[in-house]
Amino acid sequence: MMLPPYATLAGIVLALALGFAGGWGAQGWRADARVAALNAEIAGQRQAQAESAQLRERAARAEEQRRAAAQQEINDAATRRSEARVRDARAADLAGSGLRIRAAEFAAGASAGASDTGVAAQCEAATDAARVLAELLGRVESAGRRMAAIADERGDAGGACERSYESLTALP
Repeated sequence: MMLPPYATLAGIVLALALGFAGGWGAQGWRADARVAALNAEIAGQRQAQAESAQLRERAARAEEQRRAAAQQEINDAATRRSEARVRDARAADLAGSGLRIRAAEFAAGASAGASDTGVAAQCEAATDAARVLAELLGRVESAGRRMAAIADERGDAGGACERSYESLTALP
C-alpha cells in the first residue's frame, strides 16, 4: 500500500520538525550550560570586587584614624605649648614688675636731694633722667613682652600648621 503523496510529505515535514526540535533542545542545553558557567564566573568576579572594596574601605578607615590621631596629637601639643607660653609670660610679667619697681625706687632714691642748692640742681637733673630711664625701661619691657607674645603665638600656630600638613601628606 502506497501512501498518498501528501502523507509522505507530512511525514517528511514531521520528521524535519522533530529533528529541528531535538537540535533546538540540545542547543538550549549547551547554551544553558554556558550561561551557568558565565553566571558563576560573574559571581566570582563580584565576590572578588566586594572583597577588594572591603579591603580598600578598611585601609581608608585606618588612614582616616591615623590622620585623626595625628591631628589630635598636634592639637594637644599646641595646647601644651600655649599653656607653657602663658606660664612663661606670667613669670616674665612678674620679673618685669619687679624691674619696674626697682627702677622706680632708683628714681625715687635719686630724687632725695641734697641740702646744697648747687648740688640740688644737679640732683634734680639726675632725678629727671632717672625718671625718664625708669619710664623708658617700663615701656621697652612692656613692648618687648607684647612682641614676644605675638612671636610665640605665631611661631606656635605656624609650627602646628606645618606639623598638621606633614601629618596629612605623609605616606603611612
